[in-house]
Amino acid sequence: MKRITGKDVAARAGVTAATVSYVLSGSEKASVSEATRQRVLDAAKELGYVPDMAAKSLRRRESKTIGVAIEKNLATPRYAWALQGMVQAAAHRGYHITICRDRLAGNGMMEYLSMYYERLVDGIVFVGTDNVGPDADSVERVERDSIPFVALDCQLEAASFGTVDFDYFGGAFAVTEHLLKRRNGNVAYIRPEVDTAQERLREEGVRAACAAAGVPEPFVGYIPIGRAALASYDSDRSWSESPADVTRKDFSNLASIMRSSFGSKVRDGDLIICSWAGWSGIMRQVSGYHRSLYGDLASGLNSAFSADAYAVMPNYEAGEACVSQVIDQIEGQAPYAMELPLRCQPSEFPVNL
Repeated sequence: MKRITGKDVAARAGVTAATVSYVLSGSEKASVSEATRQRVLDAAKELGYVPDMAAKSLRRRESKTIGVAIEKNLATPRYAWALQGMVQAAAHRGYHITICRDRLAGNGMMEYLSMYYERLVDGIVFVGTDNVGPDADSVERVERDSIPFVALDCQLEAASFGTVDFDYFGGAFAVTEHLLKRRNGNVAYIRPEVDTAQERLREEGVRAACAAAGVPEPFVGYIPIGRAALASYDSDRSWSESPADVTRKDFSNLASIMRSSFGSKVRDGDLIICSWAGWSGIMRQVSGYHRSLYGDLASGLNSAFSADAYAVMPNYEAGEACVSQVIDQIEGQAPYAMELPLRCQPSEFPVNL
């Protein structure tokens, strides 16, 4: 089937191709009568004309598209919410979103940069993989060519590109402080053994809240989850391998770990703070400690039912902030750093009163 062009619309409406362009683009540069404008619109509708946006982008030297470089599992609610925020923010300002890969393309540079140089995207949101930012070569290219670029959740200090991060320390402090106000006592902090900025900041926040409340330093229990386990989950195509499922596999021997490692250090009635969303519910079951107060330092679908308090991560807002800043940079504004607070949310369905 022949593709309908602007010239076809012009012939049907009895006007010039330039007039068709003025009418369909909403341009006010030329004076077009209402009758002519309606004739052009009717002709376009009758012929089923769809503008060639690729050609228009080449003429304008812009794609009106933001590339999102992400290697995380998009079935994870956290990243799904962030992407939803990006989509909405982009649409609000007349842009689209496309997913890029943080992997080498055939030309030797990262795919997201290759797409920028090919003018397929006008700017880039880089989503950190477990707080790991872009590689040094990519950063050098971003700086050299002033590429509109925002790094999400990388915990970086950068002058040449924008950053959006979460206040993991503040969220951990707030949840721990809230539970200590409800019941002053010993604290156990359960975290994965993987070493990331996120995990370090959360542990520091828990320790700081304990110090501020004048209680002993928390006992820190490490669960054997490292980068290999995280990478395995990110590459898994099955949603049955949810974070909770992965966690249960790693927690299959948690009961024995509790008995041998925690021993007398953690007792029923102590405060138990968990780094990951949903761990409180699992900890309740495997520990048998039902008089303890529990906290999650992230929020999942079941946090409200398993934790007495949890930190709400503003993932949607983070997605919005990233895209808004990239577009600001495209329009000439300087990059800047942003840190979003995590809110402590007491459970609306408290298990322990």
